[in-house]
Amino acid sequence: MVNETFIPNLLKKMESPTLDFKGEWYKLDSDNPKAVENQKGELIKDILALANGNANVAGETSYLVIGVADEINEQGEREIVGVSDIESERISADRILKIVNTVCSPSLENLACDDFFVDEKRIVVITIPPSPYLHEITSKLHTPKRSFDEFTVFVRHGEKISTASTKERIAIEQLKMLRFQEVQNVPPIQFGVGIGATIGGLLLPGVAEKALKTKESRVAGLIVGVFSGGILGGMFGSIFRDFRDIQRNWKYTPLKAKIIGVSAGALIPSVFFLINKVFKKSNRT
Repeated sequence: MVNETFIPNLLKKMESPTLDFKGEWYKLDSDNPKAVENQKGELIKDILALANGNANVAGETSYLVIGVADEINEQGEREIVGVSDIESERISADRILKIVNTVCSPSLENLACDDFFVDEKRIVVITIPPSPYLHEITSKLHTPKRSFDEFTVFVRHGEKISTASTKERIAIEQLKMLRFQEVQNVPPIQFGVGIGATIGGLLLPGVAEKALKTKESRVAGLIVGVFSGGILGGMFGSIFRDFRDIQRNWKYTPLKAKIIGVSAGALIPSVFFLINKVFKKSNRT
């Protein structure tokens, strides 16, 4: 989260694939339509490059800081240029998203703009949260220095912006998907162990007591049920994780993972069939 205590550390950092400094806001309110188009193109390029990152940082939060020089002086500090009150009012998340998303696919879902005062000067920190997608432009884009063709993907290497190669696009997409799944989804193996242990602990004590006709067998059934249920649940969680990854990334999946996925599809019905048979036999006795 960006707050007052976060800013001093942010200003000491070097520009990187997740951090960019701009001394002034983009000239989006010029009377020259061509200049406005170029400045919008520059804003779009900078935002999308931070949203995409590169194959090493894809899926991390990025920051665009307005009102701070992009070079460090001899004292090892950045000059705080500041933005005016009028400029601050014009820098909003809604406005930026509206400009970027006119030529961006998939659309950026969210970003944040926060004002802070450093040395009595106002700066604006634009936060671009992690995105599970690789963003490309959907039409020709013009900037002050050059133009870019449709379907270009902007990435950052150090403090420089470049266009992604096909190989880099694939790597970023895979890394973003992996990191997003890790954050959003319950780990399937841990979930499987928990559910399996719970079900085993509930079912097996009754089955053991009914089969062996002793109270001690219920305690033994509980221990065995939790232990074996946890192992079985973990196995199913592992199979599910591999199967899900294979399903989403089939053409990038190595042969070993493909074999696991196919085997899991054949194994799961067999295991359920055997479990059902055991329960039916215990009920008859």
